[in-house]
Amino acid sequence: VQDEELAYIQNLSGLTLLELGHTNISDEGMQYVSGLTNVRRLNLNGSAVGDEGLSYLTDLNRVEELILNRTQVSDEGLSFIQHMTSLTYLDLWMLNVSDEGMQYLAGFTNLTELGIEDTQIGDEGLRYLAGMSQLRDLNLENNDITDAGLAWLANLTNLAVLNLDDTYITEAGLAALAGLSNLSELSLPLQIGPDGLNYLRNSASLEKLISQRVGLRPLSIAITGGGRPLPGAHFSLKGNPGDGNQD
Repeated sequence: VQDEELAYIQNLSGLTLLELGHTNISDEGMQYVSGLTNVRRLNLNGSAVGDEGLSYLTDLNRVEELILNRTQVSDEGLSFIQHMTSLTYLDLWMLNVSDEGMQYLAGFTNLTELGIEDTQIGDEGLRYLAGMSQLRDLNLENNDITDAGLAWLANLTNLAVLNLDDTYITEAGLAALAGLSNLSELSLPLQIGPDGLNYLRNSASLEKLISQRVGLRPLSIAITGGGRPLPGAHFSLKGNPGDGNQD
């Protein structure tokens, strides 16, 4: 699909789903989307759309699912979607967005799933997630996040799935997750070892731990230490080939 071909759909005002992922659409083509105000799902995954392209979306107020991963969108572009407060699903994977751009997400209080992995955000950017009380699935993988950032997640009590892989949190930082009573799946970075699991002992809802740490035995010792296993917990190891024995 090319930019000029979108002219054929610009008058289809009843469209609710628009899949433009992995196409040749760029900023120029987005002008033909500007009047499609009934769109509920917009997928731009892997397209050439950038900040200018999102500026054409200011009249789209009913979007519930927006997929921007691997586009050219940056912090400025997020300012053009801050009015989309009906969003329940937002994917920003591999975007050049930072803490500055995160401020434009603060009003997305209806979000239930947010993917911001492989971006440039840090601890300061997480403050804008604090009001997303409906959030159930949050992916923060491969960002410059430390223990200080986890404090902003403490009140997200509906959170069920949390990915902290390839972040800079420490074992002590896991204490901030103690109040997440619905957390059922947690992905941890390499540096979290057996001692860190002590902070999760009272997490009755936790069912799945995913870790890059090689060696199931030391992790198992931590989780069953003292005869008190974490209820329902099991492990999935993500060690790379050649990392060692995972018996």
